Amino acid sequence: MTTTARLTLEQFLEIPEQEPALEFDADGTIHEKLSPNTEHGALQAHLARLLLNWIDVDPSQRRGYVYTELRMIVAGASKLPDVAFYRRRPRESARKHALEVADLAIEILSPRDDPDEQRAKCRWYVDHGAEVALLVDPVERLVTLFEVNQQARVLRRTGTVMALPELELALGQVFSVLDD
Repeated sequence: MTTTARLTLEQFLEIPEQEPALEFDADGTIHEKLSPNTEHGALQAHLARLLLNWIDVDPSQRRGYVYTELRMIVAGASKLPDVAFYRRRPRESARKHALEVADLAIEILSPRDDPDEQRAKCRWYVDHGAEVALLVDPVERLVTLFEVNQQARVLRRTGTVMALPELELALGQVFSVLDD
């Protein structure tokens, strides 16, 4: 569901958190995040685990922070990527919301999601500070990669995706949780 309200960001943030969660665009548009199905939920947990495993390779040297559904408040908008990776702990609001876009933001396409809206959201992440945004499609088993000053690239079924310059993920690894 998408609606346009005559609310400011501050008024939007006063709305109690709810399920499904709401997101706010700078133009006043409010989007309801769709409740995840089992594939979406499994993929979200799996991607977070892959990132956590990567950061925990050397416990003496922390590589970053991984969050799921962390509210980001940036440029008059409030977004909740499915998975977010930050190299450094993000600056936070008093309510513990991130005040900057993740270095890597991941969205997982749900069956009822509008793919164009999700692509626009990934482009928004990159336009507002993310190095990389990924749109993961569990049905088609493809990943769309968004990078700064680059055209979006669609990666299908095999091969690898450079999630960050120092982090490469095999597409088979990304989708392996769906094969069980």
